[in-house]
Amino acid sequence: MNRVLTIRQPAPFDRIVDPIQKEQQVKLLAFCALATVLAASQGRALSLDLIDIHALDNRLADPAANFHPQGLGYDTDTDQLLFMQQSSQTIFATSLTGAIESTQAIGFQNTTSVAGDGGDYYFSDYSGNVLGLDLYAYDKATSSASVLSSEVAAYGGYPIDARDGTLYRTEPSTSYGWGDLDTLRVSSIAAPDVILRTTALATTAGIGDLAIDTGRNAVWVLDYSATASIRVFDLLTGSLQETFALGLDGLDAGLTYADDRLYYYNWRSGSGSTLSVYGVTPPTPPTETPLPGTAALLAAALGAAGALRRVAGRGVARQGGAGRA
Repeated sequence: MNRVLTIRQPAPFDRIVDPIQKEQQVKLLAFCALATVLAASQGRALSLDLIDIHALDNRLADPAANFHPQGLGYDTDTDQLLFMQQSSQTIFATSLTGAIESTQAIGFQNTTSVAGDGGDYYFSDYSGNVLGLDLYAYDKATSSASVLSSEVAAYGGYPIDARDGTLYRTEPSTSYGWGDLDTLRVSSIAAPDVILRTTALATTAGIGDLAIDTGRNAVWVLDYSATASIRVFDLLTGSLQETFALGLDGLDAGLTYADDRLYYYNWRSGSGSTLSVYGVTPPTPPTETPLPGTAALLAAALGAAGALRRVAGRGVARQGGAGRA
């Protein structure tokens, strides 16, 4: 008796009756779709979306402010914004909408930048030029300032930020302007004069202010320009990642970052200062469950597709065996 081998085409998904095979195909199809979506999202460019503009108290429009950028920072301990205007001799701590919640009189005349981390505020100052120290800590509990660094430089100080025990600052300015600033210096707050790393940022626009984004391993920079862009650089290599040509005033303004939002302080003498809030898209992935890179996701998707074909192939073999005479 002649045997005839019959190979049947696999049934469409909605006609599969084998519950195990059907479950496997559902899982694999879902995984392929998820991997594709995640891989695509990893490739999306950053964008800034204006969320809100808040009018600020007139105390944040001090008419006695000097020539330089005004300071805006973030206190990682209290989740507050920090405003420091030149000549006001005060650190203003506010909500994330700019509402003043507390003030600290610091007694320094020519402050340029401010940050907060743990129990201290940190600020740069250029009083006395080559005769004055440049960097100070202010203990919030004792309301007292102390010298943080032995560095002494002339002219107008430099932008700073502080995150998780690490201090970020540019090189000292060499004129009463920040158009020549283009280098990021990194040290621990505990030993600020021991520079752990310097990174040249790929910019010729100068740095009006900076904000560290540890989640993206990036540094946000406000151009020192009357029509400033906001730029984002790789924190380790200094390579330019994105430029947002927003036409902002970067000569007497401040910038900081918190919780996937950028905060821009547009200072106006006497009255009319504002706080603009920009959302960053796509958001930073949660640190406790980091997403794999695009290449890994694509490889997983291809592997899943191969597994799906093998499952279908086994279904064909079983159906073919059932058709033997």
